[in-house]
Amino acid sequence: MFVSVFANHYLLKKVKKKMTFQETLEQLRILSAQFPQARKKIVEAKANGPATIETLNREIGGFVEFNPGSKSKQERFENVIPLIESGNVYLPDEKIDATIEDDIEEMLKFPNATHDDFVDMLSQYLLNYEYRYGGKVATDGRFAMLSKAIRGF
Repeated sequence: MFVSVFANHYLLKKVKKKMTFQETLEQLRILSAQFPQARKKIVEAKANGPATIETLNREIGGFVEFNPGSKSKQERFENVIPLIESGNVYLPDEKIDATIEDDIEEMLKFPNATHDDFVDMLSQYLLNYEYRYGGKVATDGRFAMLSKAIRGF
């Protein structure tokens, strides 16, 4: 669970384990209750992602699909490295998250790390943030009226 404050991004909590679909739903319900200020919840548009979004948007809301497109995990991570290098990404201390050193090691060894779940989660979050706030939002004809209303022109 990340939160953004101006240009900075803070990892508040993560759950890193294999889960069934029902376990995933329950964990997302718990996290949503713990962090009600997290109005937008990004879910990858693969595997159980669409079913997760459909199920939880009926009861909690705020779940949006992230489609990583055709870029590889390595390309996505390379695109967000400047945000990490510039010091805009904050990870919790080991006292708060005993496994954070494993995640840092994963980032340092990527793409040759044994696992890449943390790298993938971090890059998807940061790419979503960049897309939304970096002036890269695009619309097509179906959304032109809504876009015009939101932007005021």
